[in-house]
Amino acid sequence: MSSDPDTILSPPLGYVTPTFPCLYNPRAEFTRQNSSALVPGTCYLYYSNDVWRFTLYWTLICYSITFLLTGTWAFIVFSKKSVLLAAVIPLTFGFFACLVALIGASIIGFVLAAVYSVGYFSMSTWVPFLWALVQTMVAIMGSYSTSISII
Repeated sequence: MSSDPDTILSPPLGYVTPTFPCLYNPRAEFTRQNSSALVPGTCYLYYSNDVWRFTLYWTLICYSITFLLTGTWAFIVFSKKSVLLAAVIPLTFGFFACLVALIGASIIGFVLAAVYSVGYFSMSTWVPFLWALVQTMVAIMGSYSTSISII
């Protein structure tokens, strides 16, 4: 491998890992002139631990919202039948939201980091957010048939 800066992915000079969530206006991408220069108003991830962390945080947020809504609905439905069961349901939903988010974000976050580093790409902070939304949509679609058969 050559030591040409254009073929080795390394953070540009002055790079600081962005703080979470650091979602920026995507139109700033069109002003990018050089792939090794930082464009003001944009945020990129270069390290696999940062990619994993951003993916985990966004997945936890998306799953928490989704599972909170479904847990609240289950609480309302089951509170008429059993108060104890109704109290346990939101806790169970919360536990599984965190567990599934941790597993899914770990797999997807490190795969994303590997793919981007092998391709010598810098990763926009929008990518982990969008993959968290994809994971959430897949979880919703996967639970549809199960919830219908239970009801």
